[in-house]
Amino acid sequence: MGRTGERAGRGRLAAVVSFLFALGWSGSATALGIEISGVDIQSQYTGFNPVVADSGVFTFRDSVSAYRGTVTTESQPLGLVGGRIDLEIMLDTSSFNPATGNLLGAPFTGTGVPNEIVIWDSTETTALLTFGVDFVDVTGVTPQYPPFLPGSIITLGENVLNGLGVSSRLLVQGGSMAAAVGGVGTRAVLQLTISNPDPQVTTTNMNGYLDDSFTVGIPGTPPTYGVNWEITIVPEPGTLLLVGGSLVLWAALTRRRRL
Repeated sequence: MGRTGERAGRGRLAAVVSFLFALGWSGSATALGIEISGVDIQSQYTGFNPVVADSGVFTFRDSVSAYRGTVTTESQPLGLVGGRIDLEIMLDTSSFNPATGNLLGAPFTGTGVPNEIVIWDSTETTALLTFGVDFVDVTGVTPQYPPFLPGSIITLGENVLNGLGVSSRLLVQGGSMAAAVGGVGTRAVLQLTISNPDPQVTTTNMNGYLDDSFTVGIPGTPPTYGVNWEITIVPEPGTLLLVGGSLVLWAALTRRRRL
């Protein structure tokens, strides 16, 4: 290959890599978000009580059955489908009074344990991903209006990626697959849709609702009568493209040098 052709080829390679770098830096979280979702058929919220240490906690592992939730879908083939999930979040009472505060807008936070959300393998022996919970807020409430609706719905952390961190924020803390989703410290968001809690939410009990316990679902009931959950993990924009572009350039220049 002549010098002119070699320079032109390198110029084209540089242009391609520059495009990859530019795309990497400007790439939106939407393009790189990894979505993991599933159901939990039985959950509980232990009602707030100032003299009980573990009160005000919403957990997938209820005290009766200790059932874990299930991973049913993933946007990338990570091998998580069929795995099980633990979740535990606590009502943040630093600025919210559960006895009088309106359920809509109630803040939850982590419980302070090392891993407040854990996705296990299907045998429930290996932690695949673990997360710490910074916060997740109640963002929507559909009260019960009998006889028109069968029950109420509570939504926590109704996030879109462009509003990352507005109503929830998680951080990847570990697990055997942490590197595959961006590594420890990678941000994520959480959404929970709680269907038919017991007692139902009505227009008259939204104030003070979290001062009492409630349960969600029972074994054998459809998932729509439990909790649908979704975690979206958001690696730093452009990380994969930057690495990929660098490797392409290195390999191409090495090949031309050998020629």
